[in-house]
Amino acid sequence: MKNLRILGMIAIVFMAFSCTDELLTESELEQSQGDSPNLFSREGTAPNEITFSSNQLVIQYKEGTTAEQMANLRRIHQVDIAKVKSCGGCLDNTFIVELWELVEGIDPIEKKGLLKGDGGGGPEDIILEVDREFTFTLEKNINEVPYVPTNNMDFKPLIANNRGIVVGVVDLGIDANYKGAFGTTPFLHDSANSCRPQEISGWNFANNNNKPYDGDGHGTKVTYVIANKLKNLGIPFEVLPVKVFKDDRSTSYFTILCGADYAFKNSNVVNMSFGYFLTNAGNADLIFSNLLSRYSHIPVITSAGNDDQDNDFTPHFPSSHPHGNIIAVAATNSEDIIASFSNFGASSVDFCAIGQDVYFPNPGGSATLIHGTSFSAATVTAKVAEFLHLSNGNPYTVSDIINYLDSTGKPVKSGSIPKPIRYSKLIE
Repeated sequence: MKNLRILGMIAIVFMAFSCTDELLTESELEQSQGDSPNLFSREGTAPNEITFSSNQLVIQYKEGTTAEQMANLRRIHQVDIAKVKSCGGCLDNTFIVELWELVEGIDPIEKKGLLKGDGGGGPEDIILEVDREFTFTLEKNINEVPYVPTNNMDFKPLIANNRGIVVGVVDLGIDANYKGAFGTTPFLHDSANSCRPQEISGWNFANNNNKPYDGDGHGTKVTYVIANKLKNLGIPFEVLPVKVFKDDRSTSYFTILCGADYAFKNSNVVNMSFGYFLTNAGNADLIFSNLLSRYSHIPVITSAGNDDQDNDFTPHFPSSHPHGNIIAVAATNSEDIIASFSNFGASSVDFCAIGQDVYFPNPGGSATLIHGTSFSAATVTAKVAEFLHLSNGNPYTVSDIINYLDSTGKPVKSGSIPKPIRYSKLIE
């Protein structure tokens, strides 16, 4: 579905995930889920452009790798390792990733090459893939207004009975007590049966706690668009908030991997209204590509970006990943024309939806008009949830979802400057 020119950039491999601190029991390693020292410099870096870590690598192990095998590998390389971090949570040996912080003076590029096993049966052969760690900052939405979160952050009264489509929102979290947006009807996914006993609803992977609270507003606005549309359609649903960005809009690749795996495991459809550029970075997120392959049955709705660019030529990830379960969404204006700020792409962007002058309620009854492909993606996410509800438990494929969107969408109008998208359909 996506840009064929980047197929060669991305290895599509089936594999698996382990999220557990139990993997990090070696006394010679410092284990920590707290904040690491600032290893990145963002000075002069534009939003959405990645900054590589100077001393961190993300390791993906092959499915079935045991804790003992990983511990043995860490012992072999312990002279080069300062710290190891896992996603935390449940132990399964399917999709297993760790973040290795290297000691000062160790070149991560050289170390990456040494860790890629040659298939000769050595200890490194348990590694499936190695990526460099990087950070990026979520771009601001167009003409964004200041957002003041509410002070009441008690999720428990808003926990739903978990009867309906589970919508995972991988973002900055949610201000669920924002009564103007969500009211008082329970709508949050109940995470009480999670392997993390402290979970309430979702998880904060940016700060490693059970409070996926949104101090920025972006996640709340995205969730409102989804929830409001589903309420109007009368579709039972619950939202799983997955916070992967800090309130300053910064995040890391490893954090995204942890949050995405969690969302894919626990949701029927996942919204990812963010993106980053890998310009001149080569195959920088192969592990994320592997994760998408593993969960190929989960529809992942992504924003195309707000840079007025052709994503066929300058790929914007994750929307430009070629996997069939990625659905990339552009923004339209009130005249059903692709918005002036929206990214596009005849092969890399699939559908469009309203993303300019989108209504968002303020406290006290007033409203703000918000803009961005983030909210276009949210509209399509709700439409996909509608399809899942109408399927009534019958088997379906992501291709069936694509066909539903194509058949129920209306033709998008052409603007003075053509901005082609794959299906030329506007989703409402």
